[in-house]
Order: sequence, then structure tokens, then C-alpha cells
Amino acid sequence: MSITPLGGTIYVNQNTPVVSHAHQLEQAKALLQNYIASEIEKEKQKEIEETRPAEDIKKINPEQEHQKNHKDQEQKQEEEAEEKLKHRSDEQRVAQKSSHLLDIKV
Repeated sequence: MSITPLGGTIYVNQNTPVVSHAHQLEQAKALLQNYIASEIEKEKQKEIEETRPAEDIKKINPEQEHQKNHKDQEQKQEEEAEEKLKHRSDEQRVAQKSSHLLDIKV
């Protein structure tokens, strides 16, 4: 049976899915092997990785806690003092503005 050039092209094109499917399977095997190899290496690295000793945990010292509370109280007092100064300066401004606006009628 003789195959013409056109018939040969048709025959090859009909069989290309078979060949490409075989290539896909081989490529999938290679990808899977690479993935598994990389995961094994990651596991080895985790096993070999050095660990450092646990850090010392400081217990709450009542004296330091008292100092912290004392600093918090001082900060609150400073904030209150600043607010009082602002309030006083606002009152003084109002008093200065109102002192020259006296309307006296006789």
C-alpha cells in the first residue's frame, strides 16, 4: 500500500495525540519526582536545623510594677497640668477680648 505525501501528513496528524500524551506522562513523572525530592530536602533541613535554648522568662517584680504605676500616675498628672494651663490661657484670652468691648449706656 503506497501512501501519498498528503496521506502521510494525515496519518501523522492523526497519531500526534498519542505521542503528545506519552510526552505529557513522562513530563508529569519528572515534575512529580522533582517535587518529592525537594520536599525530602526540606524535611532534612528541618531535622538538621539548630535550635537555640529557650529564653529566660522574667517574673513580674512587684517593685518594678510599683515603679511602672508611679510613672503612669506622673504622666497623668502632667497631662492634667497641661490641660489646666490650656484652659487658663483660653480664659485669659476671653477675658482680654471682653474687657475692651464694654457698652455702657446712660
